[in-house]
Amino acid sequence: MNSGALRIAVGVEGGLFATVAVGILALTFADLAQRKDADSVLLCLWVLGTFCFAAFFNWSITARTFLPMAPAVAILLIRKFDRSKPSSANAVWLPLLPAAVVSLLIAVADCQLANTAREASRQFHARFQTERGTVWFEGHWGFQYLCAAVGSQASGFGERHTGFR
Repeated sequence: MNSGALRIAVGVEGGLFATVAVGILALTFADLAQRKDADSVLLCLWVLGTFCFAAFFNWSITARTFLPMAPAVAILLIRKFDRSKPSSANAVWLPLLPAAVVSLLIAVADCQLANTAREASRQFHARFQTERGTVWFEGHWGFQYLCAAVGSQASGFGERHTGFR
């Protein structure tokens, strides 16, 4: 991708994120102005606090830094559309279908990720099970747990060896 196309792509992405941010802030302030209750104040502080932390105090802007405001934004959206009562049972449950599909896809992806650590630790153990002494490894999370379960030892930070005692 050339630099001109990259600049345009970054501009479009930044514009999209800025538009979403303005929409979330507008939704928050509209809810506060319409309801004027303690719940609205709490939701407003929740969104503003997360937004200010993510935008001004965090060293990088990522989805992970904005994720804590997701429940508050979901509550605000539900409160916004709660005024229009659905006419049928399908109108209540049908919007939940995409969320259920996405949740299942995320669960499948998480299971596959866990299986990669399981398979890596199995291969690691098969490769080094006949070695004398302590087998050292580098890795974290599931890999660390599974390797430690079969007697391997986590190496220190920055060490790149399979040391033996």
